[in-house]
Amino acid sequence: MMTRYQFVLCSQQGRIPPSWAYRLYSWMLEQVPKEVGEALHRQGETPLVQFLCYDREMEKALWTVVLLSEEMERIFCPLLESCREIPLRTGTLTVRLQQKQTIASPTELIVASRDPREERCRTEMCFLSPTAFKKDGRYEIFPQIKLILQSLVNKWNQICPDYPLNDPEALEVLEQGLHLVDYSLRSTRYPLKNVKIPGFTGWVQVESKLPAPLEELWQMLLAFAPYAGIGIKTTLGMGGVRCSAVIKQTKPNQ
Repeated sequence: MMTRYQFVLCSQQGRIPPSWAYRLYSWMLEQVPKEVGEALHRQGETPLVQFLCYDREMEKALWTVVLLSEEMERIFCPLLESCREIPLRTGTLTVRLQQKQTIASPTELIVASRDPREERCRTEMCFLSPTAFKKDGRYEIFPQIKLILQSLVNKWNQICPDYPLNDPEALEVLEQGLHLVDYSLRSTRYPLKNVKIPGFTGWVQVESKLPAPLEELWQMLLAFAPYAGIGIKTTLGMGGVRCSAVIKQTKPNQ
């Protein structure tokens, strides 16, 4: 089961920066039994994704928390559903639950990817919180197709081990059929403890020229992305993403 919460946060101190997501995660760990919080802290990346972003239309900070296992739901659902205020050292945040989404099983994503859809030209992936990849011991701060796919497939196999994606040839064909055709990105830094991790925010548009079976796989991964996040340190506030279709525009007859 996957459960995705979205909260509106308000602070008397003004705008809430994305880096406060790490403080919110620390607060979550402090609210559970000490031995549980210490175990999760030692694990680093857990079946939990959370990040902060600013919604310009609402003029509010949105905090997204995704619980990706039954254990995470057992530990954190009662806390999140009863939360009204979060006391931090920098001040108290007021909390309002805006949305809750639940996926009972990975098969829901698999079945949804097979539904007939309007013809589309591209998919827009919007990186809502600082995002980065790690390759050969270095940070990669541009969303290459290969890195996006590797991240999503690895997360899928970790979270949905009963439905593994382990066909290297199919994944290679998938990569060859996807092309990054437009983007608007900016570099940024995500402060974490005593370091500032280089990353990026913004959006990319990905064009798909895949045969039907692999197009279904791509659509499944796109539906999974807002739950799993993309890239590194998604438990600590990085890698929040939103995916939306860009419908092909037909030219009027001359």
